[in-house]
Amino acid sequence: MGKRRRPRDSAMEIPDIIANDSLRVCVMGNLRGVKESRMIRDFEACEGYAGFQKLKKAVSLNFGHLDFDNKEQQEKTLNAIKDIVYKNKRLCFSVKREERRESKKPRLNAEDIEIKDVVTPLWKMSYEDQLKHKARF
Repeated sequence: MGKRRRPRDSAMEIPDIIANDSLRVCVMGNLRGVKESRMIRDFEACEGYAGFQKLKKAVSLNFGHLDFDNKEQQEKTLNAIKDIVYKNKRLCFSVKREERRESKKPRLNAEDIEIKDVVTPLWKMSYEDQLKHKARF
């Protein structure tokens, strides 16, 4: 069985990103092997660059996240860096999904479970009942 991968965020147009309430933008492209410092240097070289609050990017991944202080800064910076190309692939952007899926199993609280039940689950039974229970398996 292959690796289980998370669904990819689809690329969005800059006006759609600006219209969204989120100030966190996912930057995607051929970014594997590109360090944060190089990205910052390339961003700062663009005309119209307005800065950002934080860039988070792992060298081994093809994407990173930009956090902005406000919408104006976000719009100016994204319009300035939209034409940057890394390894023959132009940058694209999307808004990180904030929705969380509900798990199918209900979560158990630590207060609901006694340690005796976890360590010795048959502690409530008499010895004869424990032997009968164990004989079934």
